[in-house]
Amino acid sequence: LGAARYYSFLASARLGRVPPLLAPESDPVTVRGTSFGEDTDWENLTNGFMRYGLVHGAYEAARAKIGSLGDGFLHTLGEELNSRGDTIESMRLMDALISRPSYLPTIDDLKLLYPEPFDSLIAEIATKESLPLPVFYGLIRVESYFDPSIVSAAGAVGLTQLMPTTGADYGRRIGLKDPDLTNPETNLNI
Repeated sequence: LGAARYYSFLASARLGRVPPLLAPESDPVTVRGTSFGEDTDWENLTNGFMRYGLVHGAYEAARAKIGSLGDGFLHTLGEELNSRGDTIESMRLMDALISRPSYLPTIDDLKLLYPEPFDSLIAEIATKESLPLPVFYGLIRVESYFDPSIVSAAGAVGLTQLMPTTGADYGRRIGLKDPDLTNPETNLNI
């Protein structure tokens, strides 16, 4: 998109209008019977990003004004992010929501805060290696927030944050030449 068209879309979202040349990707999400984004101008802006599939923009807008966004709105945005595969962003929003002193988390909030992506793969490896499943999930959550392509400042890679030399060494021991540490199956097996 050209810069002028991009900013006109942002302005339209801020005003709660749909540009005539572009229909939204889907209907607005609803929270307990009210339109997603109806509560505040900032929620309207964030919703505008979501309507056009600009998930990262919605997340950044929400993070910028997280204190002014409603509980239901944050939960729904977290669900939407999670359903689109943006697990890290969803978990961060849920962490902010659950950290509110007056907020009582629901089971749905906790499922978003402690997701179980790669469930069949993780369960298979945990069983094979006699690892307690909650411990294995906890390790992966703490190390990578379930992002298989994440690389730390120290150079650790993937779900379990393996250093490349360690990954290569253990990979050879299990018959893998030049293991791709961003591949979930390879990383978790090592």
